Amino acid sequence: MSAKIDLVGQVFGRLTVIKEAEQQTKSRQYAWVCKCSCGGDAVVAGHDLRKGHTQSCGCLQKERTSKAKKTHGMRHSREYNIWTHVLRRCRCENAHNYGRYGGRGITVCDRWKSFENFFADMGECPDGFSIERVDNNGIYEPGNCIYADIFTQAKNKRTRVDNKSGFPGIYWYPFKGINKWVATITRRRKVHRLGYFEHLADAVAARKAAEQVFDSRPLGENSTNGQSA
Repeated sequence: MSAKIDLVGQVFGRLTVIKEAEQQTKSRQYAWVCKCSCGGDAVVAGHDLRKGHTQSCGCLQKERTSKAKKTHGMRHSREYNIWTHVLRRCRCENAHNYGRYGGRGITVCDRWKSFENFFADMGECPDGFSIERVDNNGIYEPGNCIYADIFTQAKNKRTRVDNKSGFPGIYWYPFKGINKWVATITRRRKVHRLGYFEHLADAVAARKAAEQVFDSRPLGENSTNGQSA
């Protein structure tokens, strides 16, 4: 055991040493009874006081934790959920959709690493909307992100890497002797096949016409109850 150093009357952080404790610590260190500036009491080892390991009766840590939780008060909001999901799919290799985001170089700008900045730039998300990048090859940053409904997102959906036509929803179908272009459109998670076409231009025209029909309907009408559109 090291020599006892009298700490009575000394101040360490929020703690003022009142007297020596009647019992030593389990490691046979001298302990001291302290009064905290918040009014609480604490018995602290002299070593922890001198090294600055303990500076309050516990109130300081509670205040820091509370402040961290209440920085923006939106931990359970829709906007906070959107922000955390953006960070996850761009940073976490274990995320199920990482390959389509972080895996192909999509990142989050430095400013949006803070939720407060993200919310200041994006504001509240309307019901039925979620975040959308205007340029699907661009990063998450102010100027490239909007809140959009599912139809706007579907129209802006990145063309699949195996799509040789260069147009979303249009593919060459070489199976079963068909050997034609097939045009499709997906709305409300339902894929609608628009037909087979000899020429790419005809498939593109069919796709654009379908977009006009589907995206001009009220939200609830974009369902055909299992029938082909």
